[in-house]
Order: sequence, then structure tokens, then C-alpha cells
Amino acid sequence: MKSALFVYALMLSWLTSLSVAKEPATSPKLEYDYQTSRMCECAAERGDAGGIGPPGENGTSGTDGLDGRDGMKGLKGEEGGKGKRGRNGVAPATLSILKQLINWKQCVHTGRISATDNHLRKESLLSCSFRKNHATSSLHVEFGGTLRTKLSKYGNLKSNCGCARWYFTFDGLECISPIDGVVFEDSIVDSYYPHQVGGICQKKKDNNDIKNGEVTVAFHIGQCYLSVPVGIPLVGLDSRSVARITIIEMLPTNDSEDSS
Repeated sequence: MKSALFVYALMLSWLTSLSVAKEPATSPKLEYDYQTSRMCECAAERGDAGGIGPPGENGTSGTDGLDGRDGMKGLKGEEGGKGKRGRNGVAPATLSILKQLINWKQCVHTGRISATDNHLRKESLLSCSFRKNHATSSLHVEFGGTLRTKLSKYGNLKSNCGCARWYFTFDGLECISPIDGVVFEDSIVDSYYPHQVGGICQKKKDNNDIKNGEVTVAFHIGQCYLSVPVGIPLVGLDSRSVARITIIEMLPTNDSEDSS
């Protein structure tokens, strides 16, 4: 019985020795022994901690980061100061007056007009109807176009000549100060020239003002003041020629003449 217990204890001791891990041996370190003047192996010991080293050099700069998101809406600012006063506007009534002040018309005729005996007596070459707004206003009229007087024999003179008078009427009567122009030809050259005939009229030949309302402004042809044949007067050169009558109503001013 005792021998059996002894064998069991011996086996248990042997198994226990196998399960215990052996600690690693310390690596030997060679050192110089000054007493024996030779190198010897001894166990290495941990030395003291070293001091803090100097700072390292700065690293390279990094790349820019991504843009951040939009910030929150700011608070409402303070109310601004009072602005300067604007210019006065135009009242509707003033616009109506301006429309009456700026009253004009232009009549255009295209083509050539040959004067006849009827034109020489009474009939007009060109006419233009105009609505006059004011009884005391004047009318500024103007003809623009090409005029010619074809030559004819004149008395005992050897040369050909012709003279025509071009003038305006207002409802059939000339202005008290006539608005006219004269074309006189004494050359064999058949000439066409651009002409402007115009002026301002307030009173007609009967000494009455040009009434307000519809007014017929006409452009006529007649004898010159000289005793010279009219010849064959023409307005325009061909079918492409253009003649104009322009009419502008003008209110009286302090410098206006009552005699015109």
C-alpha cells in the first residue's frame, strides 16, 4: 500500500514539472573585467532612461482642405437713411397740353405733276388737310421738292425764258404776307432743282386769323410779278420724285407779329 502511494506521488511530481513553463534565459553579455584583464559573460542589466532628444525639423505643408458649407443667413441689417427727393413727374393734364402744343402733319406726294390752265387759274398742285387746335395760333408751312419751268418765247427777245410763282393758300386765301417762291429760267438748259418754299402765317389776306378746326393748306402755281410767260411748270422729275408739305401749329409768343 505504501509503495503504491509512493509511485503515485512520484508520477504526479513528474507531470507537474512538465507543465511548468521555463523562463527564457537572459542573453549573456560580454563585458571587460578590469581585475582579470579579460572579457567575461555576465547578465545584462536595464540601464537608466535616456534624456529627451532635441525637437525634430518642421514637416512639409499639407494641401488645402475642401471648401466648407455655406454659413447661416445673417441677421437683418439696420434700415438705411432717407433718400434724396426725386424730380417732379409730369401730370396727365400737362401731357394733354403738350399734345396740343406739339401739333404737326406731313403730306407726301410721289410722281411728277404738270401744271395745266386750271392750275394757273385756281386749282392747287398739292394740298394737305390739317386740324388746327387753337384760334390764335399760327401755321408754319413748308414745301420741299423739285421744281422746273420749261421755257417759252418771251416777246421780241431772241432767248427763251419762263417764270412761275409758287405760293401757299389757307382755305383758298393767301397769307396777308404771301408765302411764295419764284422760278425763273432764261437758259436753253432744261434744269430741275430742289426747292424749299415756306414761312409762318397767322392772318389770311382778308385780315382774318386762320380759324381753328379743319384747314386746307394748298400749294399753287401762278404768274410771276414780272410780265413773263409762265411756260410749262412741273413738280418733280419722274414717277420716283417725292414732294412734301409740312405743317406745324405754333402758339403765339410775345415776339410774334400780328401782321403775318
